[in-house]
Amino acid sequence: MERAEKRVNMRSRRRLYLLAGVVLVLLISSGIGLFLLPKGVTGAGQNLTELAKVYEIVMLVKNYYVDKVSATDLLKAYSDKGSIEGMLATLGDPYTRYLDPQAWEQVQIDTTGTFAGLGLYVGMSEEGAVTVTAPIPGTPAEKAGILPGDRVLKIDGRSTEGMSLDEAVSLMRGPEGTQVRLELAREGVPEPIVVTITRETIHVPSVTGTSMLPGGVGYVRLLQFSQSTASELDTALARLISEGMKALILDLRFNPGGLLDVSVAVASRFIAEGPIVWVVSRGERSQVYTAWGRSALIANGGTPLYTEPMAVLVNGYSASASEIVSGALQDAGRAKLVGTKTFGKGLVQTLIPLRSGGALSLTTSRYLTRGKRTIEKEGIRPDIEVADPPLEDMASYLSADKPDLKDPQLRAAHEYLVRQLAAQQTPPGHGAGGAIRAAAEQRETAA
Repeated sequence: MERAEKRVNMRSRRRLYLLAGVVLVLLISSGIGLFLLPKGVTGAGQNLTELAKVYEIVMLVKNYYVDKVSATDLLKAYSDKGSIEGMLATLGDPYTRYLDPQAWEQVQIDTTGTFAGLGLYVGMSEEGAVTVTAPIPGTPAEKAGILPGDRVLKIDGRSTEGMSLDEAVSLMRGPEGTQVRLELAREGVPEPIVVTITRETIHVPSVTGTSMLPGGVGYVRLLQFSQSTASELDTALARLISEGMKALILDLRFNPGGLLDVSVAVASRFIAEGPIVWVVSRGERSQVYTAWGRSALIANGGTPLYTEPMAVLVNGYSASASEIVSGALQDAGRAKLVGTKTFGKGLVQTLIPLRSGGALSLTTSRYLTRGKRTIEKEGIRPDIEVADPPLEDMASYLSADKPDLKDPQLRAAHEYLVRQLAAQQTPPGHGAGGAIRAAAEQRETAA
């Protein structure tokens, strides 16, 4: 769930298959395919299915990858590395990868939000380690004490070194009631931590923690951007509005992202018009995704546009679709970002089902914020910078039944909005409200 992704429609899918099929016929009929088996492999006849898959993937990468790639170089890499995974690794892009049928099934499950497993969000660190980004509240993983930042060293005794993220996820998932043994490395803890967890059916809500804080400030936490996110957010906003909400805190900390179109739908709940995100593909061709607008929002069943003051909580685990939303709100002047710099994942993956089974997750474009800022490897800096509390404290704050104002980032966002509401009630330069507003603006500039 760590990526902003989009799906090809059936017509595009057929076109992609046709291109791959034509090239496949030409290559095999000329005998080239027999010379491209991985080194050390014999029995060309039984590998024709594998070669068909390789050629299909090669042509998809050649034609649609975000940067120009040589098909010859890819085929040589396959011959040298001996696998599709090794071939794709030569791109230096961890997000472009082959999904075998089992992994592809898991990705499709991810977007629905229900599966049997442990209740963990995981991603790959810069060093290639399988790393916990967040436990899901109320799940076996959270109850076992797993924390954001824990590195998964072994799964049921199997080392995760060199393991793909999809393989690690498939090993942690399994039938309800079965157990999995994890060996974890935690910063500041000298010895590995070993936990045995019983799998349960996990329903991952998109929205949790909906609450009213003092002063009429509402709070909503988004865990991911899946198919149900927009409707769940509408329900939460409607509830808070009915309770008299005057300002909103949207918590995107530890949100690894999700579907691109859902991020646009979420941002459209708060931005009336104009760009939400720019998607730039090969050759600097750009496509803009704009806000839905009031009439379209209501026509699609959404809560009417929310226009009151906002703050958005972010940290280094806010990635991809989270950065699209927070970047749009910041660029539009709709919200102040509070916390620490975001992850910096500005690449869009297209999921392309393959004729031979499975799918290709292919980086097809880069995205820029509403104001055309680059996100990839840069991240988004908050307007009000507040250091992350210790992970143990953060886990405690986020797993509580209600948001806790002892959380320093939440407290800073709440204080900012209370000042904004006070300033709205008193004309600038008159009484305490004017002084509070001036002090607030001074503090935010310094941060």
